Amino acid sequence: MVQSDLLNLIFSWMRGDDTSSLAIDASLVKNTLFLTLFEDQESSPGNEEDEPSDTTFMPSPTSVGQHHIMCYPFGGLKLLVTTPGHIIHSAHWEGEVCFTRILPTKDGEPDWDQVLPLLWFSGTHTGVSGSVSDGVFKEERQWYK
Repeated sequence: MVQSDLLNLIFSWMRGDDTSSLAIDASLVKNTLFLTLFEDQESSPGNEEDEPSDTTFMPSPTSVGQHHIMCYPFGGLKLLVTTPGHIIHSAHWEGEVCFTRILPTKDGEPDWDQVLPLLWFSGTHTGVSGSVSDGVFKEERQWYK
């Protein structure tokens, strides 16, 4: 599955909900595509700040094709899309829980100084474990704290 196919899937999925308007922010880091979908909410005149939400939402990991997608419906729907072979690891970074992408190293062990923080959040801590086989991430289990 190529990136354009994945984007087409996302757009098709979004078209099914005529009540929502979403904006997409996309960035490419090396061979990993990161997508964030935000709800396009109208703000009241003169009020540029988002009101904090007291609602805690559960993350919902899922998979599309060979891409592993993490869906986080807090503050809008956030998608973290990684290419096959990249492992997502939950870690503590300066006292906050975040998901990181482990950059490949020659010796096979992660170089923790080279992890790339991707998604920061507090509250629910989601764990996902799995393995990579033939370049495809296989999720084995997930848990919430």
